[in-house]
Amino acid sequence: MPELVSIDSFSLNNLPELTKIEATNNPKLSYIHPNAFYKLPRLETLMLNGNALSALHRITVESLPNLREVSMHSNPIRCDCVIRWMNMNKTNIRFMEPDSLYCVEPPEYEGQHVRQVHFREMMEICLPLISPESMPGHIKVENGSSVSLHCRAFAEPEPDIYWITPFGTKFLPNTVSDKFYMHPEGTFDIYDITENEAGVYTCVAHNLVGADMKSVSVDVNGYFPQATGGPFKVEVKSVGTHFIVITWKASPGTLAPNIKWYTGCDAHHPTQVFTVRVPSDIQMFNLSHLSPATQYKICVDIRSLHDNHDNKCVNVTTKGLEQAAKNKIKWPPAVIAVIGVLLVAIALCCLYICALLLHQHIYGDVTKGDSKALLTPVETTDMHSSFFEKLRVSGKGLPSGVEVKATVIHVSDNAF
Repeated sequence: MPELVSIDSFSLNNLPELTKIEATNNPKLSYIHPNAFYKLPRLETLMLNGNALSALHRITVESLPNLREVSMHSNPIRCDCVIRWMNMNKTNIRFMEPDSLYCVEPPEYEGQHVRQVHFREMMEICLPLISPESMPGHIKVENGSSVSLHCRAFAEPEPDIYWITPFGTKFLPNTVSDKFYMHPEGTFDIYDITENEAGVYTCVAHNLVGADMKSVSVDVNGYFPQATGGPFKVEVKSVGTHFIVITWKASPGTLAPNIKWYTGCDAHHPTQVFTVRVPSDIQMFNLSHLSPATQYKICVDIRSLHDNHDNKCVNVTTKGLEQAAKNKIKWPPAVIAVIGVLLVAIALCCLYICALLLHQHIYGDVTKGDSKALLTPVETTDMHSSFFEKLRVSGKGLPSGVEVKATVIHVSDNAF
Protein backbone atom coordinates (compact mmCIF):
# COMPACT_ATOMS: atom_id res chain seq x y z
CA MET A 1 0.00 0.00 0.00
CA PRO A 2 2.34 2.79 -1.16
CA GLU A 3 -0.23 5.57 -0.52
CA LEU A 4 -0.98 4.64 3.09
CA VAL A 5 -0.16 7.80 5.07
CA SER A 6 -1.71 7.24 8.49
CA ILE A 7 -3.87 4.89 10.53
CA ASP A 8 -6.36 7.21 12.14
CA SER A 9 -8.61 6.96 15.17
CA PHE A 10 -10.75 3.78 15.35
CA SER A 11 -9.54 2.59 11.94
CA LEU A 12 -9.68 -1.01 13.18
CA ASN A 13 -12.61 -1.34 15.52
CA ASN A 14 -14.50 -4.23 17.09
CA LEU A 15 -12.73 -7.20 15.48
CA PRO A 16 -12.77 -9.78 18.28
CA GLU A 17 -11.17 -12.58 16.24
CA LEU A 18 -8.27 -10.59 14.81
CA THR A 19 -4.91 -11.88 16.07
CA LYS A 20 -2.35 -10.19 13.79
CA ILE A 21 -1.96 -6.84 12.02
CA GLU A 22 0.69 -6.45 9.35
CA ALA A 23 1.23 -2.97 7.91
CA THR A 24 4.80 -3.01 6.65
CA ASN A 25 6.95 -1.34 3.99
CA ASN A 26 4.76 1.74 3.51
CA PRO A 27 7.15 4.64 2.80
CA LYS A 28 4.52 7.29 3.65
CA LEU A 29 3.01 5.67 6.73
CA SER A 30 4.25 8.10 9.38
CA TYR A 31 1.48 8.22 11.95
CA ILE A 32 -0.68 5.81 13.95
CA HIS A 33 -3.30 7.47 16.11
CA PRO A 34 -3.16 6.45 19.80
CA ASN A 35 -6.72 5.10 19.48
CA ALA A 36 -6.31 3.51 16.06
CA PHE A 37 -6.97 0.01 17.39
CA TYR A 38 -10.09 -0.44 19.46
CA LYS A 39 -11.77 -3.57 20.82
CA LEU A 40 -9.24 -6.05 19.46
CA PRO A 41 -9.10 -8.37 22.48
CA ARG A 42 -7.19 -11.22 20.78
CA LEU A 43 -4.58 -9.30 18.86
CA GLU A 44 -1.16 -10.79 19.64
CA THR A 45 1.17 -9.53 16.89
CA LEU A 46 1.62 -6.02 15.50
CA MET A 47 3.93 -5.78 12.47
CA LEU A 48 4.88 -2.17 11.66
CA ASN A 49 8.43 -2.45 10.33
CA GLY A 50 9.70 -0.70 7.21
CA ASN A 51 7.47 2.39 7.46
CA ALA A 52 8.12 6.06 8.15
CA LEU A 53 6.99 5.93 11.78
CA SER A 54 8.88 8.05 14.27
CA ALA A 55 7.09 6.53 17.28
CA LEU A 56 4.40 4.20 18.55
CA HIS A 57 2.27 5.71 21.27
CA ARG A 58 1.98 4.01 24.66
CA ILE A 59 -1.83 4.26 24.57
CA THR A 60 -1.88 2.24 21.34
CA VAL A 61 -0.13 -0.65 23.05
CA GLU A 62 -2.15 -0.43 26.25
CA SER A 63 -5.39 -0.68 24.26
CA LEU A 64 -4.42 -4.20 23.14
CA PRO A 65 -4.66 -6.40 26.25
CA ASN A 66 -3.38 -9.62 24.59
CA LEU A 67 -0.52 -8.08 22.61
CA ARG A 68 2.67 -10.19 22.78
CA GLU A 69 5.08 -8.89 20.16
CA VAL A 70 5.71 -5.75 18.11
CA SER A 71 7.91 -5.19 15.07
CA MET A 72 9.10 -1.59 14.77
CA HIS A 73 12.53 -1.94 13.16
CA SER A 74 13.52 -0.06 10.00
CA ASN A 75 11.58 3.04 11.06
CA PRO A 76 13.08 6.52 11.65
CA ILE A 77 12.53 6.41 15.41
CA ARG A 78 12.78 9.64 17.37
CA CYS A 79 14.02 8.75 20.86
CA ASP A 80 12.05 11.18 23.00
CA CYS A 81 9.09 11.24 25.34
CA VAL A 82 6.65 9.40 23.03
CA ILE A 83 8.65 6.14 23.06
CA ARG A 84 9.86 6.54 26.63
CA TRP A 85 7.57 3.70 27.68
CA MET A 86 9.62 1.17 25.68
CA ASN A 87 12.50 1.33 28.15
CA MET A 88 10.59 1.66 31.41
CA ASN A 89 10.36 -2.14 31.98
CA LYS A 90 6.63 -1.86 32.57
CA THR A 91 5.63 -4.06 29.65
CA ASN A 92 6.09 -7.70 28.75
CA ILE A 93 5.92 -7.04 25.02
CA ARG A 94 8.74 -8.50 22.94
CA PHE A 95 10.26 -6.28 20.27
CA MET A 96 11.20 -8.24 17.18
CA GLU A 97 14.70 -7.71 15.78
CA PRO A 98 15.73 -5.17 18.44
CA ASP A 99 19.22 -4.88 16.92
CA SER A 100 17.64 -3.18 13.89
CA LEU A 101 15.74 -0.64 15.99
CA TYR A 102 17.81 2.56 15.91
CA CYS A 103 17.35 6.17 16.99
CA VAL A 104 17.39 8.70 14.14
CA GLU A 105 16.63 11.76 16.27
CA PRO A 106 17.59 13.74 18.33
CA PRO A 107 21.20 14.15 17.19
CA GLU A 108 22.70 13.11 20.53
CA TYR A 109 21.08 9.66 20.23
CA GLU A 110 21.46 9.17 16.49
CA GLY A 111 22.68 5.67 15.68
CA GLN A 112 22.06 4.23 19.15
CA HIS A 113 19.82 1.24 19.76
CA VAL A 114 16.42 2.36 21.04
CA ARG A 115 16.45 -0.12 23.92
CA GLN A 116 19.85 1.11 25.09
CA VAL A 117 18.73 4.69 25.72
CA HIS A 118 17.68 4.90 29.37
CA PHE A 119 14.20 6.26 29.87
CA ARG A 120 15.48 8.76 32.45
CA GLU A 121 17.47 10.42 29.68
CA MET A 122 14.23 11.15 27.78
CA MET A 123 11.98 14.03 28.74
CA GLU A 124 8.43 13.32 29.89
CA ILE A 125 7.10 16.01 27.52
CA CYS A 126 8.44 16.99 24.11
CA LEU A 127 7.92 19.14 21.04
CA PRO A 128 5.58 18.03 18.25
CA LEU A 129 7.18 16.47 15.19
CA ILE A 130 5.49 16.52 11.80
CA SER A 131 6.86 13.72 9.69
CA PRO A 132 8.23 15.05 6.38
CA GLU A 133 7.00 11.87 4.70
CA SER A 134 3.39 12.72 5.54
CA MET A 135 3.31 15.74 3.23
CA PRO A 136 5.42 16.67 0.17
CA GLY A 137 6.99 20.06 -0.27
CA HIS A 138 5.35 20.71 -3.65
CA ILE A 139 2.39 19.32 -5.57
CA LYS A 140 0.83 20.07 -8.97
CA VAL A 141 -2.91 19.78 -9.59
CA GLU A 142 -5.29 20.46 -12.43
CA ASN A 143 -7.92 23.16 -12.44
CA GLY A 144 -11.24 21.89 -11.01
CA SER A 145 -9.75 18.92 -9.17
CA SER A 146 -9.65 18.29 -5.42
CA VAL A 147 -6.61 17.67 -3.27
CA SER A 148 -6.01 16.43 0.27
CA LEU A 149 -3.02 17.62 2.30
CA HIS A 150 -2.09 15.29 5.14
CA CYS A 151 -0.48 16.46 8.36
CA ARG A 152 0.20 14.22 11.35
CA ALA A 153 2.36 14.82 14.42
CA PHE A 154 3.62 12.91 17.47
CA ALA A 155 4.19 14.65 20.81
CA GLU A 156 3.50 14.45 24.51
CA PRO A 157 1.10 16.03 25.36
CA GLU A 158 -0.71 15.21 22.13
CA PRO A 159 -0.53 18.25 19.83
CA ASP A 160 -3.29 20.31 18.29
CA ILE A 161 -3.13 20.91 14.53
CA TYR A 162 -4.33 23.75 12.34
CA TRP A 163 -3.71 24.94 8.77
CA ILE A 164 -2.88 28.36 7.34
CA THR A 165 -3.95 29.17 3.77
CA PRO A 166 -2.01 31.39 1.33
CA PHE A 167 -4.36 34.23 2.30
CA GLY A 168 -3.35 33.99 5.97
CA THR A 169 -6.64 32.38 7.06
CA LYS A 170 -6.38 29.97 9.97
CA PHE A 171 -8.43 26.74 9.75
CA LEU A 172 -9.06 24.71 12.89
CA PRO A 173 -10.35 21.10 12.95
CA ASN A 174 -13.90 20.66 11.63
CA THR A 175 -13.83 24.12 10.02
CA VAL A 176 -15.89 24.15 6.81
CA SER A 177 -16.05 26.61 3.91
CA ASP A 178 -16.97 26.48 0.22
CA LYS A 179 -13.42 25.52 -0.74
CA PHE A 180 -11.80 24.05 2.35
CA TYR A 181 -12.41 21.52 5.09
CA MET A 182 -10.08 20.39 7.86
CA HIS A 183 -10.52 16.92 9.32
CA PRO A 184 -10.01 16.38 13.07
CA GLU A 185 -6.89 14.22 12.55
CA GLY A 186 -5.16 16.92 10.47
CA THR A 187 -6.04 16.36 6.80
CA PHE A 188 -6.86 19.53 4.85
CA ASP A 189 -9.14 19.19 1.80
CA ILE A 190 -9.31 21.70 -1.06
CA TYR A 191 -12.35 21.33 -3.35
CA ASP A 192 -12.80 22.41 -6.97
CA ILE A 193 -9.42 24.08 -6.96
CA THR A 194 -8.65 27.07 -9.18
CA GLU A 195 -5.69 29.39 -9.62
CA ASN A 196 -7.12 31.49 -6.79
CA GLU A 197 -6.30 28.65 -4.36
CA ALA A 198 -2.71 28.24 -5.56
CA GLY A 199 -0.01 29.11 -3.05
CA VAL A 200 1.68 27.94 0.14
CA TYR A 201 -0.29 25.99 2.75
CA THR A 202 1.26 25.57 6.19
CA CYS A 203 0.44 22.95 8.81
CA VAL A 204 1.15 23.87 12.45
CA ALA A 205 1.25 21.26 15.23
CA HIS A 206 1.60 22.73 18.71
CA ASN A 207 1.35 21.83 22.38
CA LEU A 208 2.44 23.47 25.62
CA VAL A 209 6.11 22.81 24.82
CA GLY A 210 6.23 24.44 21.38
CA ALA A 211 5.30 23.94 17.74
CA ASP A 212 6.44 22.31 14.52
CA MET A 213 5.52 23.52 11.02
CA LYS A 214 5.60 22.12 7.53
CA SER A 215 4.62 23.92 4.31
CA VAL A 216 3.54 22.66 0.90
CA SER A 217 3.20 24.72 -2.28
CA VAL A 218 0.26 24.00 -4.57
CA ASP A 219 0.58 24.73 -8.31
CA VAL A 220 -2.65 24.89 -10.33
CA ASN A 221 -2.10 24.29 -14.05
CA GLY A 222 1.47 25.48 -13.61
CA TYR A 223 0.42 28.73 -11.93
CA PHE A 224 1.88 29.80 -8.59
CA PRO A 225 1.37 33.32 -7.19
CA GLN A 226 4.46 35.47 -6.88
CA ALA A 227 5.18 37.61 -3.88
CA THR A 228 3.48 40.99 -4.11
CA GLY A 229 3.20 44.06 -1.99
CA GLY A 230 5.54 46.69 -0.68
CA PRO A 231 9.05 46.24 0.67
CA PHE A 232 9.50 43.92 3.61
CA LYS A 233 10.07 45.88 6.84
CA VAL A 234 10.72 45.05 10.45
CA GLU A 235 9.54 47.58 13.05
CA VAL A 236 10.06 47.85 16.79
CA LYS A 237 6.73 48.22 18.55
CA SER A 238 7.79 48.30 22.20
CA VAL A 239 10.99 48.20 24.26
CA GLY A 240 11.32 47.45 27.97
CA THR A 241 13.98 46.49 30.46
CA HIS A 242 13.73 42.78 29.69
CA PHE A 243 11.73 42.61 26.44
CA ILE A 244 11.48 43.85 22.85
CA VAL A 245 8.35 43.53 20.69
CA ILE A 246 8.83 43.55 16.93
CA THR A 247 6.35 43.44 14.04
CA TRP A 248 6.64 42.74 10.35
CA LYS A 249 4.40 42.29 7.34
CA ALA A 250 5.07 39.52 4.84
CA SER A 251 3.65 39.08 1.36
CA PRO A 252 1.25 36.19 0.60
CA GLY A 253 2.91 32.95 -0.42
CA THR A 254 5.82 33.15 2.00
CA LEU A 255 6.95 30.42 4.37
CA ALA A 256 7.18 30.56 8.14
CA PRO A 257 9.68 33.26 9.15
CA ASN A 258 12.82 32.64 11.18
CA ILE A 259 13.74 35.15 13.88
CA LYS A 260 17.30 35.47 15.14
CA TRP A 261 18.63 37.83 17.79
CA TYR A 262 21.98 38.21 19.47
CA THR A 263 23.97 40.59 21.64
CA GLY A 264 27.08 42.54 20.74
CA CYS A 265 30.44 40.90 21.17
CA ASP A 266 33.17 42.28 23.40
CA ALA A 267 35.65 40.96 25.93
CA HIS A 268 33.18 41.07 28.81
CA HIS A 269 29.93 40.13 27.01
CA PRO A 270 30.39 37.30 24.49
CA THR A 271 27.84 36.95 21.73
CA GLN A 272 24.72 34.89 22.48
CA VAL A 273 22.63 33.84 19.49
CA PHE A 274 18.98 32.75 19.74
CA THR A 275 16.71 31.56 16.93
CA VAL A 276 13.03 30.72 16.68
CA ARG A 277 10.63 29.81 13.91
CA VAL A 278 7.06 31.08 14.06
CA PRO A 279 3.95 30.22 12.00
CA SER A 280 3.40 32.18 8.80
CA ASP A 281 0.22 33.78 10.17
CA ILE A 282 2.18 35.39 13.02
CA GLN A 283 3.47 38.89 12.34
CA MET A 284 4.46 39.96 15.84
CA PHE A 285 6.93 38.49 18.29
CA ASN A 286 7.90 39.29 21.88
CA LEU A 287 11.57 38.69 22.71
CA SER A 288 11.57 38.16 26.47
CA HIS A 289 14.10 37.44 29.24
CA LEU A 290 16.54 39.99 27.81
CA SER A 291 19.26 41.82 29.73
CA PRO A 292 18.72 45.48 30.65
CA ALA A 293 20.73 48.22 28.92
CA THR A 294 21.95 45.77 26.28
CA GLN A 295 22.06 46.22 22.52
CA TYR A 296 20.49 43.45 20.44
CA LYS A 297 20.51 42.84 16.73
CA ILE A 298 17.23 41.28 15.64
CA CYS A 299 16.83 39.73 12.19
CA VAL A 300 13.69 38.35 10.52
CA ASP A 301 14.26 35.97 7.63
CA ILE A 302 11.31 35.12 5.36
CA ARG A 303 11.61 32.67 2.48
CA SER A 304 9.38 31.57 -0.36
CA LEU A 305 9.53 28.40 -2.38
CA HIS A 306 10.32 30.19 -5.65
CA ASP A 307 12.19 33.33 -4.55
CA ASN A 308 15.28 33.99 -2.53
CA HIS A 309 14.88 34.65 1.14
CA ASP A 310 14.33 38.20 2.37
CA ASN A 311 16.21 39.23 5.50
CA LYS A 312 15.80 42.43 7.50
CA CYS A 313 17.57 43.39 10.74
CA VAL A 314 17.16 46.12 13.37
CA ASN A 315 19.41 47.21 16.24
CA VAL A 316 17.59 47.81 19.53
CA THR A 317 18.86 48.58 23.04
CA THR A 318 16.82 47.54 26.03
CA LYS A 319 16.06 50.09 28.73
CA GLY A 320 18.32 50.35 31.77
CA LEU A 321 17.09 49.90 35.31
CA GLU A 322 17.46 53.64 36.09
CA GLN A 323 15.54 54.60 32.98
CA ALA A 324 12.81 52.10 33.83
CA ALA A 325 12.52 53.62 37.29
CA LYS A 326 12.11 57.10 35.81
CA ASN A 327 9.33 55.85 33.57
CA LYS A 328 7.28 54.61 36.46
CA ILE A 329 3.98 56.36 37.19
CA LYS A 330 4.45 59.70 39.00
CA TRP A 331 1.98 60.87 41.65
CA PRO A 332 0.28 64.26 41.03
CA PRO A 333 1.32 67.04 43.48
CA ALA A 334 -2.21 67.34 44.88
CA VAL A 335 -2.26 63.66 45.80
CA ILE A 336 1.16 63.93 47.43
CA ALA A 337 -0.05 66.94 49.49
CA VAL A 338 -3.16 65.11 50.71
CA ILE A 339 -1.10 62.07 51.68
CA GLY A 340 1.35 64.34 53.57
CA VAL A 341 -1.46 66.00 55.57
CA LEU A 342 -2.90 62.62 56.47
CA LEU A 343 0.47 61.35 57.65
CA VAL A 344 0.98 64.46 59.86
CA ALA A 345 -2.50 64.06 61.36
CA ILE A 346 -1.86 60.41 62.08
CA ALA A 347 1.47 61.28 63.72
CA LEU A 348 -0.16 63.91 65.99
CA CYS A 349 -2.88 61.47 67.02
CA CYS A 350 -0.26 58.89 67.88
CA LEU A 351 1.67 61.41 70.04
CA TYR A 352 -1.49 62.44 71.90
CA ILE A 353 -2.44 58.82 72.59
CA CYS A 354 1.07 58.03 73.82
CA ALA A 355 1.05 61.03 76.19
CA LEU A 356 -2.36 60.08 77.58
CA LEU A 357 -1.26 56.51 78.19
CA LEU A 358 1.94 57.67 79.90
CA HIS A 359 -0.03 60.01 82.22
CA GLN A 360 -2.41 57.23 83.25
CA HIS A 361 0.52 54.86 83.84
CA ILE A 362 2.31 57.24 86.27
CA TYR A 363 -0.72 58.06 88.45
CA GLY A 364 -1.84 54.47 88.44
CA ASP A 365 1.45 53.46 90.02
CA VAL A 366 1.09 56.09 92.76
CA THR A 367 -2.36 54.83 93.71
CA LYS A 368 -1.28 51.20 93.85
CA GLY A 369 1.89 51.83 95.86
CA ASP A 370 2.01 51.35 99.64
CA SER A 371 2.00 54.73 101.42
CA LYS A 372 2.02 55.89 105.02
CA ALA A 373 1.47 59.32 106.45
CA LEU A 374 2.55 60.38 109.94
CA LEU A 375 1.67 63.75 111.43
CA THR A 376 3.49 64.35 114.84
CA PRO A 377 3.23 67.57 116.93
CA VAL A 378 6.49 69.06 118.15
CA GLU A 379 6.54 71.51 121.06
CA THR A 380 8.81 74.46 121.03
CA THR A 381 9.63 77.17 123.49
CA ASP A 382 7.28 79.58 121.82
CA MET A 383 3.62 78.44 122.47
CA HIS A 384 2.13 81.01 120.13
CA SER A 385 4.29 80.32 117.17
CA SER A 386 3.74 77.99 114.32
CA PHE A 387 5.08 74.51 114.53
CA PHE A 388 6.40 72.28 111.81
CA GLU A 389 5.41 68.81 111.19
CA LYS A 390 7.00 66.25 108.97
CA LEU A 391 4.82 64.15 106.78
CA ARG A 392 6.60 61.03 105.66
CA VAL A 393 5.23 59.18 102.65
CA SER A 394 6.73 56.08 101.11
CA GLY A 395 5.93 55.01 97.54
CA LYS A 396 7.38 54.42 94.12
CA GLY A 397 8.97 57.30 92.34
CA LEU A 398 8.33 59.80 95.26
CA PRO A 399 10.68 61.32 97.84
CA SER A 400 10.91 59.52 101.20
CA GLY A 401 10.00 62.63 103.21
CA VAL A 402 8.03 65.82 102.62
CA GLU A 403 8.18 68.78 105.00
CA VAL A 404 4.73 70.29 105.63
CA LYS A 405 4.06 73.55 107.53
CA ALA A 406 1.16 73.20 110.00
CA THR A 407 -0.22 75.03 113.11
CA VAL A 408 -1.08 72.96 116.18
CA ILE A 409 -3.86 74.33 118.42
CA HIS A 410 -4.02 73.18 122.05
CA VAL A 411 -7.57 72.37 122.89
CA SER A 412 -8.68 71.24 126.35
CA ASP A 413 -10.23 67.85 126.86
CA ASN A 414 -13.45 69.37 128.19
CA ALA A 415 -14.11 70.86 124.75
CA PHE A 416 -15.16 67.44 123.41
